[in-house]
Amino acid sequence: MTSPVGRLLALACGLTLLLGCEFRKLYTAPFGANVTLDCYYKPEAEPRTVCWGRGVMEDREDCKDEMIRSDGKGMVSRSSERYHFAGNIAEGDLSVTITDVKEDDSGLYVCVSPNQIMMLELKVAGKTHHTISDVLHMYMKIKISARLLQYILYG
Repeated sequence: MTSPVGRLLALACGLTLLLGCEFRKLYTAPFGANVTLDCYYKPEAEPRTVCWGRGVMEDREDCKDEMIRSDGKGMVSRSSERYHFAGNIAEGDLSVTITDVKEDDSGLYVCVSPNQIMMLELKVAGKTHHTISDVLHMYMKIKISARLLQYILYG
């Protein structure tokens, strides 16, 4: 079941990109576990750049807050050692594994391939205490979500 935030982000996906964007799935992972986010595309004869990012897409051509990128054959860059391509990229499996998930890993993920954009949501469960930094981070997420909703509703 998709969360209310996920439904809002799916709406944002549709409004900002109009075509070729899907909201697929809500993933839940326990704090400290590994989780694999699935993404597949139909590979073309010539390898193309594909990437994973975080947040709502503003442009079909680029990943926002890029996590990991491939040239269609293998990984060419990643922002953390915790991100790994889990499948055979050349065969269209762009699934990514995030190791040792943290609360900050919760949120929206975007898989961008030549013929589609897929949005996924991850919730990390199991952490029982919050630091001041955690509370401030959650406050900023809520504030940004409120601004996004205001923009979607009122332009």
